[in-house]
Amino acid sequence: MHISMHASTSRRGYIIKDYTPSDTIVEYRGMVQFKHGFVQSVATMSKDIQRRISQMYDLPEGILESVPFSATWLEKVQEIDDFVLKSKLETIKMYSESVTKVDARIHDTVKGCKDAQLLLSIPGMCEYCALTIVAGIGDVEKFKDSGKLCSYFGVVPLAVPSKNAGNQVAATRDGINIWNLSIKKATHEHIKCAPESSITAHYRNVLERKASSVAVVAASSKMLRVIFWMLKEKRKFATNYNQDNSELAEK
Repeated sequence: MHISMHASTSRRGYIIKDYTPSDTIVEYRGMVQFKHGFVQSVATMSKDIQRRISQMYDLPEGILESVPFSATWLEKVQEIDDFVLKSKLETIKMYSESVTKVDARIHDTVKGCKDAQLLLSIPGMCEYCALTIVAGIGDVEKFKDSGKLCSYFGVVPLAVPSKNAGNQVAATRDGINIWNLSIKKATHEHIKCAPESSITAHYRNVLERKASSVAVVAASSKMLRVIFWMLKEKRKFATNYNQDNSELAEK
């Protein structure tokens, strides 16, 4: 995240003015952004490869029926005499090896990060998302309240049509970014593995009236408010955390 973005978010009231992330936070951000870039590149290249194969003639028998990038699929792809195709596969292999290395670095980093360890107490939270969220927040004291943090991450539910209405609109105030993606990913996983959580209950309540994309944003906003207080109070996650804090319960 660049200094210009800090200036912008400060002007918009998300964070306290003149906030500069520590060297540690800058290191965290570089690490997670490095992985994010590689993962995005691999996803794009994988789609390019599958598109190229679907347009070819004289393909090895059964390749279109094989699971993409499975051992069987890769074996059949090697039979195709196409330089571009094989070059892209080699690049994906190299990128995947880099992701494995940065995952190991993230694992070691999270072990020594108290805030990330707190976030790992949230069911469904992975090490990458924990470190990404910590990196995005920086110093939680720089946010005036939990609502400002939600705005900063771009998970503020807006007025949208009902679930059965026609055109659905996006339910975030700001564009997609790595912080936004990480909190949504963590929320998705939390909903799947923590059915009794107040966050999951909130998701289900919103889902009765709105589209799933809107419900995820609402649940992500609730999770981020919980994270705000977890980091401020240095407490691990509790299923009914929102009942333990008056401000959170009001939201």
